[in-house]
Amino acid sequence: MRTLTLAALCTAALAALLPAAAGAAPTGPFEPNDTILRAAGPLTSGTPIHAEVEAVGDPDWYFLVTNAPGPVQVALTLATCGPAIPGPTCNNVSITAYDGEGAIAARGVVNRVGETLVLGFEGRAAGRVSIEVRSAGAVGAAYDLVATFPSDAQPPQDVPPVRYPDVIPEFETRFEMTYTGSARHPRNRQIAGLVVRKVQPGSMIIVRCIRGCAKRYTKTVMARGRTRRLGGLPLRLRRNTQLRIEVRREGFVGRYKVYRFTRGIPRPRTRKEGCASPYDFQPIPCAPGA
Repeated sequence: MRTLTLAALCTAALAALLPAAAGAAPTGPFEPNDTILRAAGPLTSGTPIHAEVEAVGDPDWYFLVTNAPGPVQVALTLATCGPAIPGPTCNNVSITAYDGEGAIAARGVVNRVGETLVLGFEGRAAGRVSIEVRSAGAVGAAYDLVATFPSDAQPPQDVPPVRYPDVIPEFETRFEMTYTGSARHPRNRQIAGLVVRKVQPGSMIIVRCIRGCAKRYTKTVMARGRTRRLGGLPLRLRRNTQLRIEVRREGFVGRYKVYRFTRGIPRPRTRKEGCASPYDFQPIPCAPGA
């Protein structure tokens, strides 16, 4: 089996650290604010701002600073969808708020002109709150943003440093393989079992076949302990099968891995060579031989 593992972060908080898509640089009043490090602010409590999504792959970041624990409320209202989409329905303009520890405090999506999305959460301590506004396709969508939070009359001079969301630790996977045919003449192989290990209880595990599966396979389960075995198998393989395994947890940046498989069968080992060497995470059948 040829396995290629790709660990990735699957949240906009860290993806936003990458450069924006190629093209003309946005020139809005709060630009450049396309990363969490370039966030515009600090915002003034109760004072609305007006901006727009100016380019594909160009999120807008803002920040505010609270001076005490208390309720934080962020409201986003769509003004227009932009020239490419006449409206009144836009294309999933999302907003995410990160608390002073870098964890996701609240998130939501707004789709229609004139619609207001209100995010609210309780700030446990004074500190920095980062806000991201993003859209996958509604280029030119204009919006009004206003935040209310515990604050002084004037924005603080000393701005707390940026804290990034915690990333889910590396997890492990173990595939249990079986074969069609016989021990002497094994044929195409298939995945009989899948175990995900080193996960935190309460994590969501999502397994999806993204290419080359004999049947559609998508499974979402919750980890009750540090190890979870998934059912719904066996899953027959083809020459280009790919599985994506993702682990998510509230307040953390998720992680995923992609595994590639082929259905071919290796040359059977002889008894002289020994048949205890693992292949595909299990002993392979012995072939007759001296």
